[in-house]
Amino acid sequence: LVSNLTNDLDESKKPVIAITDFTPIGKSPTNFEKFLSEEFITRMTLTQKFRVVERKLLDKVLTELKLNVSDLVDPAKAVQVGKLLGADYLLVGTVTDEKFGFKINGRIINTETAEVFKASSTTVVKDPMTKSLMEEQL
Repeated sequence: LVSNLTNDLDESKKPVIAITDFTPIGKSPTNFEKFLSEEFITRMTLTQKFRVVERKLLDKVLTELKLNVSDLVDPAKAVQVGKLLGADYLLVGTVTDEKFGFKINGRIINTETAEVFKASSTTVVKDPMTKSLMEEQL
């Protein structure tokens, strides 16, 4: 998923990106969504195509603005948060629990225009680790 979102980006520009928690569709947040955002932070950093905003700073801005991650689907709010963070892009995503796996959608949103810059999705097969993370509600 990270490769699909970053495969044609110019490495020399190194824009700033903030990565939000993934939002579960149809259920309460679990540790799986937190795990996904942590993985994305690590993997987006390893691509060396972005400068990644520290997660605690994003959480602080969301708390100050009294927003939740799910509020960032509103383009105006995404732009507001991006500007406060000094981020060029926000990475937001959703997780849907399906019969045999988890459908993960990721979108990179331009914080200047609120347009979706890139989008991709994948399905992760349910295994003991992912099932366990999905059962641990926050």
